[in-house]
This record gives sequence, structure tokens and C-alpha cells, in this order.
Amino acid sequence: MLHKIANLDIVITRSCQLNCDGCLTFSNHNKVKGHTDLATAIPWLDFWSRQLDPTTIHLFGGEPLMHPDFPNWVKTVSKLFSRAKNIIKPINIQTNGIKIRSLDYDTLVELIQVYHLNISISIHSKEEWYQTEINSAIQLLESILVNGKWTIVNATERVYNSSSGTFRVIDHSSDDVDRAWTGHYEGHGVTLKPALDFDHSNYVGHHGYCEAKEYIQLYNGALYKCPTMGVLADTLATYNYPNKELWEPWLQYKSLGYNATVEEIADWLTIQAGPEKYCNMCFGAKPAIKIHTLKERTKEDTSGT
Repeated sequence: MLHKIANLDIVITRSCQLNCDGCLTFSNHNKVKGHTDLATAIPWLDFWSRQLDPTTIHLFGGEPLMHPDFPNWVKTVSKLFSRAKNIIKPINIQTNGIKIRSLDYDTLVELIQVYHLNISISIHSKEEWYQTEINSAIQLLESILVNGKWTIVNATERVYNSSSGTFRVIDHSSDDVDRAWTGHYEGHGVTLKPALDFDHSNYVGHHGYCEAKEYIQLYNGALYKCPTMGVLADTLATYNYPNKELWEPWLQYKSLGYNATVEEIADWLTIQAGPEKYCNMCFGAKPAIKIHTLKERTKEDTSGT
């Protein structure tokens, strides 16, 4: 039995070159890094591909293109999640664009045209070298997806469509950006703490306007309610559990492992879809923030670790 879900985010890396304050996966924190090994992941990818039927699959980070085995991740996930219905399931990524041109050209063509890789470029800086790199990446994608046409979605978003694929550009660095990042917690690194008390009464409201509530996170073989819950425990461990007494209720969260029964999966998905007190981690009184900067040495070293 395949369980239908809207979105599945598969975490393949924690590394990122950017420092976007309030990042919902803590990838702006300098000590947060590392990649998920594909060979180790295949058993749990195989299990979940036989249990879940996601409308949309994202290879998630961090910055997904920093994974040294990114092409094989695309191919493996596509093959596993496509076999049940014998159709090619598109794979989606959101990238800051810095490493698009580092991919082998023929490999990139194959990922886009054979495995239906959909790329969304999220622009985060006005630095000249970065803008130059992004423009070159866009030109490269246009050369692969020939005879396409741009569609303007709004002042900051545009989509390029052709008969052989599509890609999207969202410019968070533009002066026209009318939406800022929402703080998903408070502090940074050793000062991390939840935005609100675990027992805050408005967890239903917080869930209601959460932009991530329909994105189930698959991290190291287990399902998590949302991107932030997926990587929270590992992030706190990286910094030796700052404010552990405040985080304790969140650390009791139970993910769903890849030994789950059909009934356990169905029950878990029902709970995941609704509000829980874990939603009080986010949406505190802190004003919305609009800070997107490049980490030190990003221009000189974008390889990541």
C-alpha cells in the first residue's frame, strides 16, 4: 500500500555556503555540515519508496549541489520512487546557484532531460561575483532547455519553460522582495533556544500559518514532522545542547523509522498533518528578518565539507 503525501524532503546534506538568519534547517550555523552517504541510504530509500507516494520530491539541504555524489542521488531516488507506477518521478532542488556550473555538462543534461530534475535558483546576495555566477548558471540552463520561454510570476520570481524541462529563479536579494524570512527559533549556535514555551496555547495557530507543514522530512532513514524538527536534535548536539532545559520537550519527539508497519505509517501521517505543541518552536514575537549573506570564504571555496 502506497501512502499518498504532498511533499517529501530527502536531506542529502547539511552543508551550505550561505548565512541566512533564521534558516529552518540551521544550515546557516557554521558548525553544521556534512553529507548523507548514498550507499548507506539505499536500504531506507528502498523501504520508503515502497510505502510513500509523494506528489513532489525534493533533494534537500543545506545546499544540495554541495553533495559530491549529487548526480547519483538524483538517479537513485528517481528510479526507486518511479518504479511503483512505472513513470519517471521528477526530482526537485532549491539551490543558491553557486555550484550549478561545477556539474559536468553532459551529466547535467542527463539529469534534466532523462531524470526530470527541476531546478529552483534562490538568489541571496547582491555581491557582484555572485550575481555574475548566477547569470552564467542561468545561461547554461537556457542552453540545455532550448527554445524555452520566460514567464514572469511576480516582481521577484520568473519561470523558464521548454518542451524538455523547466527551471525557476527567485530573487531574494531584490529590493522588490516583499516577504522576509520568518524566525524559526531564536539565537545562533551556542545561544539557540525555542521561540516560545513548549506549552504555549497558540500552537494550533502557529501550525496554521507554517509554510513547512506539508513538507515531511526524511532524514537518515526516519520521517519527521517538518524540516526544522528533522535536524533539530543533531544541530543541538553539534553545539553541546545549548539551553537544553528549554529544548527538552522537543528532544522527546519520536520520528518514524524504516521498520514501521503500514498501520504505524498511516497513524503517523495523520498526526503529522495536524498541529502539535512542537509547532511552538517557531513564530515567536521576534520580527520577521531579512538577512541573506554569504559565509566567509564562499567566493574562494564553494566546495564545502
